[in-house]
Amino acid sequence: MSKSKSKSKNSFLKRLKALFRNFFTTEAISSLFLLFCAGLAFYMANSSFYDLYEKIVNYPLSLNLGSYSIEASFHYIINEGLMALFFFLVGMEVKREFMEGELSSPKKALFPILAAVGGSLIPALIFFFFNQGLITEKGWGIPMATDIAFAIGVITLLSKKVPFALKIFLLSVAIIDDIIAVLIIALFYSQSISGPYLAGAMIVILSLLVYFKIHLDNKFLLVFLSLALWACFYNSGIHATLSGVILGCLIPSKSRFTEKQVLENVKRIFNKKEKTSFSELKDLKIAVTETKSVLQRLIHSWHPYVGYIIMPLFAFVNAGIPISGVDPIQWIQNPVSFGILMGLCVGKPIGIMFFSYGACLLKISQKPASVSWLQILAVGCLAGIGFTMSLFILNLAIEKHNEFYTFAKLSILVASLISALLGFILLSLGKNVPENLRKNPNL
Repeated sequence: MSKSKSKSKNSFLKRLKALFRNFFTTEAISSLFLLFCAGLAFYMANSSFYDLYEKIVNYPLSLNLGSYSIEASFHYIINEGLMALFFFLVGMEVKREFMEGELSSPKKALFPILAAVGGSLIPALIFFFFNQGLITEKGWGIPMATDIAFAIGVITLLSKKVPFALKIFLLSVAIIDDIIAVLIIALFYSQSISGPYLAGAMIVILSLLVYFKIHLDNKFLLVFLSLALWACFYNSGIHATLSGVILGCLIPSKSRFTEKQVLENVKRIFNKKEKTSFSELKDLKIAVTETKSVLQRLIHSWHPYVGYIIMPLFAFVNAGIPISGVDPIQWIQNPVSFGILMGLCVGKPIGIMFFSYGACLLKISQKPASVSWLQILAVGCLAGIGFTMSLFILNLAIEKHNEFYTFAKLSILVASLISALLGFILLSLGKNVPENLRKNPNL
């Protein structure tokens, strides 16, 4: 009886673990959690909890690294510190795509690259057109980027109508958008450059290259060098979050051992006459683990932290927009509001469709056979979900206490919601896709 109960308990625990594992690896759930945190912030900022929300967001924190210290609000620490970890993941995903993914060859990369360029250029031009000569014209970068988490979350909700090639197209466009956004932040939204700190950053980068080249396995040293890189960028005038992108791109993408080498090692160990030692098995376990590159392992392990901690926190501290005093007529007629709304809701789909269709007409790229132009248009709409990156660039482009800041934030939220709904509706109009086209052909 006790054995039966024990088996039942173990079975229950296994099912429970599987449930949690599936929960935390589902893009749609992480996107819903992100949306919940954004909605909670918006509710608190427009209710009797406003004072509590302001206390949480502006709660003073201090970061001490030996003699070096930073004192800032919770909001500032999230935007300047934790977002570097988000960009660390972005840097790794960008490197993976260029090394072995959809961007690994010019032929594969050209279709999403041109689509992303169009989807970044047209929204920026639209915003600039409406804000030229105004103090808000610097915000032209706001409607350029795509929120990967939300866009993938929406497309996952309609998985039966979405071919795998379309998911890859959306992911590739979003990643290229992020590359463009990173370059824009570095070139146009950084402060005056400090030579000594920039030189220090170069020294740290060289140290990291040596660290990875000689296969050091000292986590304390790696964390120290990573923090040093962030500190150098923070004080150099180049935005600190770019340290995350650089660190992500430095992570090795090649595995130390091949599967063939490991199998040969297994045969050697178990075919010998003497007993197998524990140390040999331990080395074998390490070798099996390292058939996957450090890049692959880190991307897999970092996704839950970014999806369920960093991005929700960013959404919570940035989405709390009090609208009680906002006049709807003034908001919609304001150039910054109109520029963002038109840029994300109209500019994104037009730019992506025009550039990708034009490239196919000129025969310089080719649309995936399993993807329709209606689905490409749907992706163009989903790319208008600019929530995370748009808010991030907004914080760099427009002063927080500027009269246009609230209008801009509200416009980003509204435009992202409209884009999500348009993309969802367009995808739902399509027919169910055969199961073999919904799966990764490489698996």
